Amino acid sequence: MQTLVTRLRRASTAAASLLVAALLLLPSAAEAALPADAPWFHPFGAAGGDTAHDVAIDSSGNSYVAGVFSGTVDFDPGAGTTNLTATGDDVFVAKFTPAGDLAWAFKVGGTSNEQPPSITLDGSGNPVVAGTFGGTVDFDPGAGVVNLSGSLWEGFVAKYTTAGALSWARQLGGSGNDFATGVAVDSSGNTHVTGSFQVTADFDPGAGTANLTSFGQTDVFLVKLDNTGGFSWVKQFGGTDWDYSEQVAVNASGAIAITGLFWGTADFDPGAGTANLTSAGISDGFIVRLSASGDLAWAGRFGSAAGRDEAAGVAVDTAGITHATGHYSGTIDADPGAATTNLTSNGGDDAFLVKIGATGNLVWARTLGGNSTDYGIGLAVDATGTSYVTGLFYGTADFDPGAGTANLTSHGTADVFAAHFDASGNLIWARGWGGTASDIGYGIDAAASGFSTVTGRFAGTADLDPGPGTLEATSAGGDDAFVSHLPPDRDNDGVGDATDNCPDAANTDQADNEPDGIGDACDPDDDNDTVLDGDDAFPFDATEWDDTDSDTVGDNSDNCPLAANADQADQDGDGIGDVCDPDRDGDLVDNDTDNCPDHYNATQRDRDKDGTGNPCDPDRDGDLVPNTTDNCPDARNASQADKDGDGIGNRCDPDRDGDLVPNTTDNCPNARNASQADQDKDGIGNRCDPDRDGDLVDNPLDNCPATHNPSQADKDRDGIGNKCDPTPDGDPA
Repeated sequence: MQTLVTRLRRASTAAASLLVAALLLLPSAAEAALPADAPWFHPFGAAGGDTAHDVAIDSSGNSYVAGVFSGTVDFDPGAGTTNLTATGDDVFVAKFTPAGDLAWAFKVGGTSNEQPPSITLDGSGNPVVAGTFGGTVDFDPGAGVVNLSGSLWEGFVAKYTTAGALSWARQLGGSGNDFATGVAVDSSGNTHVTGSFQVTADFDPGAGTANLTSFGQTDVFLVKLDNTGGFSWVKQFGGTDWDYSEQVAVNASGAIAITGLFWGTADFDPGAGTANLTSAGISDGFIVRLSASGDLAWAGRFGSAAGRDEAAGVAVDTAGITHATGHYSGTIDADPGAATTNLTSNGGDDAFLVKIGATGNLVWARTLGGNSTDYGIGLAVDATGTSYVTGLFYGTADFDPGAGTANLTSHGTADVFAAHFDASGNLIWARGWGGTASDIGYGIDAAASGFSTVTGRFAGTADLDPGPGTLEATSAGGDDAFVSHLPPDRDNDGVGDATDNCPDAANTDQADNEPDGIGDACDPDDDNDTVLDGDDAFPFDATEWDDTDSDTVGDNSDNCPLAANADQADQDGDGIGDVCDPDRDGDLVDNDTDNCPDHYNATQRDRDKDGTGNPCDPDRDGDLVPNTTDNCPDARNASQADKDGDGIGNRCDPDRDGDLVPNTTDNCPNARNASQADQDKDGIGNRCDPDRDGDLVDNPLDNCPATHNPSQADKDRDGIGNKCDPTPDGDPA
């Protein structure tokens, strides 16, 4: 039986596949120009499942990466070519410079397949690799041949120089399936390898014999080899069920910590004593602390009845404090001592991070995740005691274990996360990256510069840039490997400290108003006007700093700086705002004496003498009819008489009778007479002439009003004057 994390690790190497170097984040010319410890991201892979499983960083910032590949691969991310060809699933080891250039790469492989390896460095920076192989494998990447052979799965550990040459290789195992999963080297150069074994296995790789026989299905082993690969001692612990080791760590004083998981009841004292732990659920995680001689210091379990729990990554700092990560579900007691410190997952599985004192006392415990599945897998601790964790997460997960929130949301089924925590367990930064398929982070290590390198695998199309930029890579097959070199980012804004213009205040946009190289988020004088932002009413405008009237317009450009006027209205355009201009309309009459201060009226005309000047008087003619409705606003016409109904009052209508003849020339302006007929030529039109025929007899009395007949003679006395009577004598004939 295998752990879920172990299955995830081994699944990436289960099928033979080709691995071809993928495109890099930057073209080769730019890649070559990268400064040391600039961020870089290298995806590579082909048709099968390929994984960059573990990483170790030396004191110069070089990253040593170990993983599994198949087919033919160019491991050089730049313009050069460094092809390696696997015979099945083979182990690769590659060294990258701080700038991300390939220093060298070699493969370890043979007639069968190899399992994902673990890698560490000795005090001189020489890489030591542990893993699992089958069949016959040549562990010498050079011209020589150093074969190891096994009938089933066998553990191995091999040491190489900083140039990639083999120093020695050793085989660990026996008649069953035996797996080496973790490796650590102490300050004296002793190598510690942990893993699991079945039946009987010989852990002395030399001429001697150091057989162990498992108590149950699988037991955990820890073997110590000297600097030359010679056997020192071996320890085992376990029970009658399945027990798996994941990783081992050792500090400069030789203190050892091992993580893994177990089923049922297992004895974690590798000596004559007994230290039984019993799993609460299907499986529980464990952490075991041993002395430099392999004696038990303390052991603790992490698990609940809810599911499969596991402790994966582990590190021991210079003070002998153990840091560990893994995953759990439900509620667990994270304190391996007598006290109780419960953690409860937010949903399915959550990642955990714990810090445990040298005597097994819990310092602090943190839970990381959301309501889906989140695993902590890889762990590193730097010289200052800060922790770096990588793994996987689904959905939305909060990586701030404190009162704050630092949510990451996966693009697909699972994404990679990497997170950095201070010595008190507070979040410094968290990043997530991936695509629509399943992506996992396995290994992480930190450089003295604060950079960290993360290794893992991705599938499909994924954005491998965890910062604000984008690096889209598409796997050539099921899974491809990646190596990511991440900058320190103490304000957690996605911009590395080395290039962040405000490294202690989050400012993803890197806004810099001046620009002076200091981001707005932390610049005490953003506009460089010598007035500090705290005293500057306009911190982003170098031309303004005061706003005396608080109208949001700076004094230097305010047309009325002592009286609020945000609209800066200036009716007469003289540069003095209306609210403080003594002559707003610019007519040379002061506002306090102007009968219309908001309209130009230099003459001060006031038609109706009501004290309000014509331009602003709503009833200029004083007839009590407002200008807006007055049909003659400039002449009194309260009756609004409009003889011709054209909307213009008679008092001001130039053609009152609407006959298209202006009043000034109309011989009858109050009666329509477009023909201007004037029979007697007296200048008064017929329509309004009281004596149309000019015979001095008014029309109403004139018995012939249209014919001049001053005598009014009417022979037949019929009322029609002779001059216009058709029968003046009354004779019908």
